Amino acid sequence: MPGFAPLYPEGPYEYDGFTAVLFEYPVERERLDGVVPDPLDVRTNAMVLGFYDYGIVNGFGSYDELVTGIPVAHEGREMLYAPYLLLDGDAPMAGGREVWGIPKKLGTVEIDPEGAAVTASASRGGATLVEATLDTREPAGDHPLAADRFENVYRKTIPAAEKGAAPVVDRLVVAETSDVRAERALTGPGTLAFVGSAADPLGTFAPAGDPTGYLVEGGWTLGRTDDAVLHRFEESA
Repeated sequence: MPGFAPLYPEGPYEYDGFTAVLFEYPVERERLDGVVPDPLDVRTNAMVLGFYDYGIVNGFGSYDELVTGIPVAHEGREMLYAPYLLLDGDAPMAGGREVWGIPKKLGTVEIDPEGAAVTASASRGGATLVEATLDTREPAGDHPLAADRFENVYRKTIPAAEKGAAPVVDRLVVAETSDVRAERALTGPGTLAFVGSAADPLGTFAPAGDPTGYLVEGGWTLGRTDDAVLHRFEESA
């Protein structure tokens, strides 16, 4: 990024007042194994998909995001591996990719919690990728954000400029989300329809069973940590 005009600050980044539409559901196990790299172990045949409206975040501004997460473990350490994210802001995209290697693309994410059913969708390049609805019937005591901290792991890769060389950076990097606050959580049945496109085949994560949905309002803090590198693959520098 331009040295005299950086896109984002050092952090930590305070997410205060977000709305999330989340879904937990089963996926065919071989599809998950196909996107999770060794030495991570897939813990279950389920995954979490979330649509987020983050409000205002210091250094990033206001943006919306689609996040996919697969429960994994590394030597008994449990975390989520995120193979695909979609968002609508250049600062959080650059910050996520450059600091942690978060696999983000620019697109459009929309959430409408005001109707009889909550609706959410994600699209990119004019193609709808996924559409969702959620019937918020009752309070949720347990949900994907029911913890005070959690860890996500990403494969951070920076290609080499030299033809045929190994990546300059190729490693698994952990990001810690702390001070997680779920101020309201509702749950109920939901629907997920994956349309996809040739450039973004999200049908890989299509449900193999009925999803359970959640509407969660809250906040958290995202910051840098010591010892963030979990594993190094072959690197050329």
